Amino acid sequence: MSRREIFAENLRELCERKGNVSAMCRDMAINRQQFSRYLSGKTIPEDNNLEKIARYFGVTISELFSRELDNEFPVRELSSRSLTKALDLMRSNTPVSLDSGIYFATFAFPGEERILVRTVIAVDRDGPFVTFRRFTASAERSDSWWRQYNGNHYGLVLERRSFLHFIALNDLGNREPSLLTVRWAMSELDMFVGRGFIVTPLGPTIAPVVITKTALPLKQALRRCRTYRPDHPEIEVEVDDLLKEEGEALVQMVRHLDLRVRPKAIGDKTRNKQMLTG
Repeated sequence: MSRREIFAENLRELCERKGNVSAMCRDMAINRQQFSRYLSGKTIPEDNNLEKIARYFGVTISELFSRELDNEFPVRELSSRSLTKALDLMRSNTPVSLDSGIYFATFAFPGEERILVRTVIAVDRDGPFVTFRRFTASAERSDSWWRQYNGNHYGLVLERRSFLHFIALNDLGNREPSLLTVRWAMSELDMFVGRGFIVTPLGPTIAPVVITKTALPLKQALRRCRTYRPDHPEIEVEVDDLLKEEGEALVQMVRHLDLRVRPKAIGDKTRNKQMLTG
């Protein structure tokens, strides 16, 4: 079977599972007559249309030409249901107690007392979702090594058991994920304190973070999206204190983690002892 015939057979199978071909062509912005030529095996799409077809059906371009595509359907259908279920869980989330607006998220790193990293978060409500965009290093000096770790994160805010979870993907670089989990701080100011799983020049790490709301417009806030020394006048004393407290708590937590392997109570005690002693 030729490459063109394999593609046509896979495309027909994909279309059968979707339904109305004319509607699919409209969704993909592909000419209906041209699409019929693909289905009949008379021609293979150009790269632009190949990308549209692969994106629409949720497969890779190489899979469109693979004779093993049928074997992928059960997994892909399961994956599709999982994605739908995940979106439903997010959509049914209890209301997030976070106002729309501009926020600063300031990070510190255990063992590094000379640098604080201030990022900017723009929060908005989009139907049932609370969405955000987080900017990193947008005002960092061009000669700073932090500049190469600038970020443009897009994500969702979820609230569970009094914790806010900022879940995002970076649109820049290798598009790494990030997660900030914070709670209301015991303060007269609108402040949240917690930890973030983020990527730094030293690789992925967990860092203490404090989130504060600002009245500054976005453009002005972005001018403060850079690294600071803790004693800089733009860093509030309360923010620095909370970062130190959360950093110390994080260090203590890691220090007291018991990572030793414990065997189950059942089984051969001699073999279990050998597993522990190596």
